[in-house]
Amino acid sequence: MPSQPNPNEPLSPTAQHAATASPQPPAGRPVRGEWFPPKWHWILAAGAIVAVVWAQLPDSRDLAITNVVAQIAVAITVVAWLAWFFLGSRYGRFVKTAALVGVIVSVGVASQVRISGVTGWLSPTFAWRRSAPSALAPNLAQANNKNLVDLVSPTVDDFPQFLGPQRRGVVDHVRLDPQWSDRLWQPIWRQAIGGGWSGFAVVNGHAVTMEQHGDQEWVVCYDIQTGRVEWTHADTARHETFVGGFGPRATPTIDSGQVYTHGATGIVNCLDGRDGQVRWTVDLVKLAGTDATQEAANVTWGRAASPLVVESLVILPLGGRSEGPLVSLVALDRNTGEVVWKGGSDQISYSSPVVADLGGTQQVLIVSESRVTGHELATGKELWSHPWEGRSNANATVSQVVPISDRRLLLSKAYGVGGSLVEVTRSADDAWSVQALWHNKRILKTKYTNLVLHDRHAFALDDGILCCVEIETGERRWKQGRYGHGQLLLVGDFVLVQAENGEVVLVAADPQSHRELGRFQGVEGKTWNNPTLYGDLLLLRNSEEAACYRLPLQSADLGTGVTATP
Repeated sequence: MPSQPNPNEPLSPTAQHAATASPQPPAGRPVRGEWFPPKWHWILAAGAIVAVVWAQLPDSRDLAITNVVAQIAVAITVVAWLAWFFLGSRYGRFVKTAALVGVIVSVGVASQVRISGVTGWLSPTFAWRRSAPSALAPNLAQANNKNLVDLVSPTVDDFPQFLGPQRRGVVDHVRLDPQWSDRLWQPIWRQAIGGGWSGFAVVNGHAVTMEQHGDQEWVVCYDIQTGRVEWTHADTARHETFVGGFGPRATPTIDSGQVYTHGATGIVNCLDGRDGQVRWTVDLVKLAGTDATQEAANVTWGRAASPLVVESLVILPLGGRSEGPLVSLVALDRNTGEVVWKGGSDQISYSSPVVADLGGTQQVLIVSESRVTGHELATGKELWSHPWEGRSNANATVSQVVPISDRRLLLSKAYGVGGSLVEVTRSADDAWSVQALWHNKRILKTKYTNLVLHDRHAFALDDGILCCVEIETGERRWKQGRYGHGQLLLVGDFVLVQAENGEVVLVAADPQSHRELGRFQGVEGKTWNNPTLYGDLLLLRNSEEAACYRLPLQSADLGTGVTATP
């Protein structure tokens, strides 16, 4: 028979410790660590919070990259928490079952949603799987190409090419009324349109754009007052990437009654502006001696340059194969499409050429894949060059070079490159030189857009946030207004912002402060297309719909939209 403990006998040290230790929980009850995630979960959560806050900082190197890092950090944290909750926690069966049902329902709903693309900040956009756009917009059936259109007669309001009459993103003869309200801006029409990021070119009340329908790139002429289709032209071509979306990117150019277009796969057309009939066609990919496979590897997001028509020439970037030869620019005869000259030796970017007079010489300026160059207009001869970081299958260049004077140019780019003011000079012995007067990686980080100039200041969507920079010094005056990767148009003393979400915002072009004067929802969905202002008629579009609005003016005798030039 075992001996009984003597209550009068002193306890051993081990027994004393056991007697004074904390009582153990009853069998089956979890300890504290089983109710709450382990410490490394909290570290993950803190990291995710830091990543999200970091992604919102306006001066991050690239908000798109920081945004992706934040999304990955949040996703890892959520997955880790779910794994602990179902496998490591001691929550009861009922709670876990309810949570599992919630997860299953969420997965079921998510299975009916597709990622339709990404924003300029690389945030995913979603759409229901059954909501894919139709192959052909119904309004195209209205066109018969028999009623001749007058694209020859000019008007004071013409917006005949990318970024307007001088390719500067400026409309300086229209005076907008800054007192916006629902009663003042008026919707004229709004309708479905084909895919793509082309803008409208307008002459004499007729608006031309490019759009994707199924496997065809269409050039479509609309009546600006009604939205009625007047004529169409189609080529069998389609370009599509996950990040860049699908459809043509370039805005047509209207000149002397002809329409010049550049498709995403390199098809260049000269169309008769009366009825859309083809005058001539050139395939730039074939002309460059490359093919679709090489093109996709080198110019991943599709050809986007809008044709530059100067005198008897149509000028566009050309490019070529990785191993060469590479050609920066090609000039085609505007009447025949024959090659007049080729100039430069760079792979192309997504920027459009501009013409300017520098050092007393008229020249074509182009931002190629990794350089900015000036070319003699008559021959294409490269006169000077300046390095400008970029790759057309990675940190691509979209923004144009902007002439400031007969010697100075302003450059801008996202992906951590920033803004730069350069000076181009010509010596007495005809030697050209280029000097950077300032370069600031923290300003003018334009991505899919171009900056505009007003009163010695530049206004730009700096990584999706509107900013004002003093041109002479590179000093940022202010940065405010998260409009996303949309587009800008300077109208008098106002910056008309086409936000990435389809909103239209009027902002004072004031270097002292950011002042919003009004806004309205112009179109729905992601909008990377440039707006067009024809008198008081504002044309908007994206890859889903187009719309026309009449904006309020300070004077009723300006901007009627149909005023012929005397």
